Amino acid sequence: MAVSSSSLGSAKALACFHASYLAPRRTASSSTCPRLPSIKMCASPAPPAESRKTVWVWTENRQVMTAAVERGWSTFLFGSKDLANDWSSTARILPLYIDGLEIFDEGNKKVAAISKISSPSELQLIQPDNVEVQNTVIHFQGDWQVIPAENIVAAFQGFAGTVLAVSKNSTEAQVFLEALEQGLDGVVLKVENMDDIIKLKVFYHNYFQTSLVFSKLMSVNL
Repeated sequence: MAVSSSSLGSAKALACFHASYLAPRRTASSSTCPRLPSIKMCASPAPPAESRKTVWVWTENRQVMTAAVERGWSTFLFGSKDLANDWSSTARILPLYIDGLEIFDEGNKKVAAISKISSPSELQLIQPDNVEVQNTVIHFQGDWQVIPAENIVAAFQGFAGTVLAVSKNSTEAQVFLEALEQGLDGVVLKVENMDDIIKLKVFYHNYFQTSLVFSKLMSVNL
């Protein structure tokens, strides 16, 4: 099919029109708009460690429950399913219950396993690859400080799940979080006194705010 010269001319003119129309739109913004100063992109400061630490509360005292919920801790551990159901019917909490050495949620799904540790040799028996659930609760028997902190940290290196340690009071919880900061993801605070809840929350606020300030100073210096 023959193409007339007038048709070719029209096609070329149309092509030129599109080229002249589109090209300036790409260059105009760079030529007419002021050039923005160069900004070095970097990661935002990490959130305070408090937001990355987990706290479960193990109690049979409703005042303790109220104090914990008011401070943002709403996951509770109970010794039986009936008790978990009873408490969750009167408060907005996430109830978990213990059955043997296993922990279940209100839907009867296994969410954690309990490991009782009383010696370094028992600690070595816990291998991350053998853990069937996402959460492991370490319940130290007797004086846990006989176990070197570095051994506890090393035992859970490479474990993708959450590792919590049962603490009998706020002071022990603070020791866990400071001495085992790199090995533990949080604590299970097993208490019947609401003062332990209050003291631990104050510690969290002070300790982790200090960590955040230090992190920001380091990022500025870098």
